[in-house]
Amino acid sequence: MPPTILLHGLGLTRHSMEPLARHLAACGFQPLNLDYPSRHFPLETLAGHVWADIQTHFGSSPPPLNFVTHSMGGIVVRLLARDFPVQIHRAVMLAPPNQGSEWADVLPPAWLRFVMGDAALQLGTCPDSVPNQLGPVMFPLGVIAGRCPDNPLAPF
Repeated sequence: MPPTILLHGLGLTRHSMEPLARHLAACGFQPLNLDYPSRHFPLETLAGHVWADIQTHFGSSPPPLNFVTHSMGGIVVRLLARDFPVQIHRAVMLAPPNQGSEWADVLPPAWLRFVMGDAALQLGTCPDSVPNQLGPVMFPLGVIAGRCPDNPLAPF
């Protein structure tokens, strides 16, 4: 079974994915719960950080990999697939902003950059946002997403 890379969402750390990593390990998977500085760099740079970590663990020609991502981690995987020679066996994305995030549209850009960093500014729903410029996914993918927000302040 291919190793499974776990990637957290914007503003979180690997600790948010730790319960899932433990569960996957108990089920016989080989989880690698990576951390990346989600609030400190643009999305493309974050994908480069993740690629470097993958190479550190698996060498310059990593085996096919599974991914489980939360939120912006899904966009990072799509950038990995586009920009780096990663072989994605399968991926599961939990609540990914694959068509952008309305939060990035409604929050003031200066505030969003200050609190969440440059990557947050790239996640809007406009046609030129990073998620909307990535094109179709070319690897086996499952998406788990809700229909409506559980946040009463959500702008949608």
